[in-house]
Amino acid sequence: MAELILHIGMGKAASTTIQRSLLKEPSSPVSIGRHNKDIKLKGLEHMWWRGLISKPGNYADQAIKILKDQYLKSNNVVVLTDEVISSSIQFLENLITNLTKIDTDIKFLLITRNQITFLESFYNHSMRSRVNAIIYPKYNYEISNRLKYEGNIDQWIDDLIKSYNRGDNNIISALNYDTVVSKINSSFNSNCVTVLPLEALSTNPQYFIKEIAALFKMDDSIVYNTMGKKQNVSGKRLNDYRFGTTIEKVFKLPVFSPFKRTGLSRNGINKFFVFILSSLNLDVNCRLSEKSKSKISGIFACSNLNLKAKIPFDLKKYGYPLTQ
Repeated sequence: MAELILHIGMGKAASTTIQRSLLKEPSSPVSIGRHNKDIKLKGLEHMWWRGLISKPGNYADQAIKILKDQYLKSNNVVVLTDEVISSSIQFLENLITNLTKIDTDIKFLLITRNQITFLESFYNHSMRSRVNAIIYPKYNYEISNRLKYEGNIDQWIDDLIKSYNRGDNNIISALNYDTVVSKINSSFNSNCVTVLPLEALSTNPQYFIKEIAALFKMDDSIVYNTMGKKQNVSGKRLNDYRFGTTIEKVFKLPVFSPFKRTGLSRNGINKFFVFILSSLNLDVNCRLSEKSKSKISGIFACSNLNLKAKIPFDLKKYGYPLTQ
């Protein structure tokens, strides 16, 4: 049977680049999962693979059958990629249980990200696109209904932590990376998880690229050309700034429609105002206070220390919380 590679996330850690760019290369392995437009050509149910992260039963069994029948009968590498898997410990546990029914070589790719910058990016993305509860377990009442969270980022962190301390399975649970790796290792072999910090893509791109190329059985140069130029876009969108949302709303008004005929695009307007707002050194909406960073450090320090002992990267250099 095929070798199955599961790219389980994290979200906000080059997942879209891998899905939309790297796995669209002609030499890339067969791809299942997010942004795979070919799924419709096969007549399969949209996002059928998410049955693998549901509780064992009928839906999961259907997904296992499709995976076996459509993808695993060859001797090729098959990549299943969906960052939603790592958004919930429950999803991961369901996946592990379901995968034990498949007799094939299985490996995992987990790209981590400093929990502080992850939470900043995730909050910022949620504020823009209102995706708080579409795919993630409930955090609390205010952000469980697909509406914009009305509190600022520090209040959001406080609410997340309160929810986590009550025993809720929110995103904080999934950001304990050592727990994620340990759960996989306890069910499969201890060498089946490749862990790469996203930050290494900038500081040690040769190693980062080589690991992914080896896992996907692709040429290093192709992976580098696809991923080596990835940039962090935080602070480069209008909504990143305090007055950005207001500016966007104003320029959507009908009175500004004639400007479109002059060739002035929305993207051009955004770039212009981002330049102005960044030059003014205004507060960025998605930046955590030092007090919130300290709270986060207290939650993740132990997990990060355990992870640091298992991988050849200096997580301290990348700013991962290692002390409480």
